[in-house]
Amino acid sequence: MTGALNHNIAALRDSFRAQHPRTRVFYAGKACSNLWFLDRARRAGIDAEVSSGGEPWKVRKVGFEPRQIVFNGVAKTRDEIEAALQPPAEAIVVDSVFELRRVAEVAADLGAERGSRCASTSTRRARRTRACARAWAPRPAST
Repeated sequence: MTGALNHNIAALRDSFRAQHPRTRVFYAGKACSNLWFLDRARRAGIDAEVSSGGEPWKVRKVGFEPRQIVFNGVAKTRDEIEAALQPPAEAIVVDSVFELRRVAEVAADLGAERGSRCASTSTRRARRTRACARAWAPRPAST
């Protein structure tokens, strides 16, 4: 089974990279969050997309690096955002300006320096969200 799984992941990743060399393939942890399976996905060379609950913990437990993790999901709680920021995931996908503010507040509470990176499902919303991210990103304390 492991050989077939590795082959399928490599075929998917390579087919995208043939057209777009910088493509990153993310396994959706919600599809099967079994630790064995998550570890196989990591070993096959893809990244992880997590959405809620214990998924951030599970992908870190099997060895995904923070730079390999994207946190996605609707109506993220403060606890989920905090989990995504300790250590910081590669990105947190926000669905609204309100959620972006919540992420900024949690990051500030943790003393985290966050950049203005964001992702969105629509181009118009992405432009607006990027502008808000720059305005709401926590700033380091003045010395």
